[in-house]
Amino acid sequence: GGQTLTLTDRTTASASFTFKEGVVRGTVCYLADGASAFVRAGTQFLVVTHPGIPSVQSVTPQSVPSTGASSVTIVGIELGAVDGSARVRVGNSNCLATHWVSALSLTCRLSPGSALGLDTVVTVATRQDTRARSVHYLTPAVTSIPVVNAPATGAASVTV
Repeated sequence: GGQTLTLTDRTTASASFTFKEGVVRGTVCYLADGASAFVRAGTQFLVVTHPGIPSVQSVTPQSVPSTGASSVTIVGIELGAVDGSARVRVGNSNCLATHWVSALSLTCRLSPGSALGLDTVVTVATRQDTRARSVHYLTPAVTSIPVVNAPATGAASVTV
């Protein structure tokens, strides 16, 4: 009791630790928060800590349609241990869906938007990191309006 083990590789499936009885090898069980785990060997348990803080290194693509019908890929380190362990927010909006690919990559399905230079914030447990000004919604542009059956005087109104 009272012992802790630090794992530096979140893909670890088993670990060894020492109790009074000697070295014990057990299975690593990651908790839903993605930031902590425990090792189970028979009836013995050992708390496992993950000291890392998430670090967002890139968000691609940076320019997305204003419809929100797209996803961005977030690359970094310490981005959670299992699906659902990381939460992602772009600007003031949570992602419609966040998919954990690995501790190094997440995807985020965006909601519709219209702003430029939005921050991407990744939260794992109570720790977070921000990639500043990483997402820009493309501004819709009207490139042409076909005029059908309009008066030749040009005195027609068009609703966009």
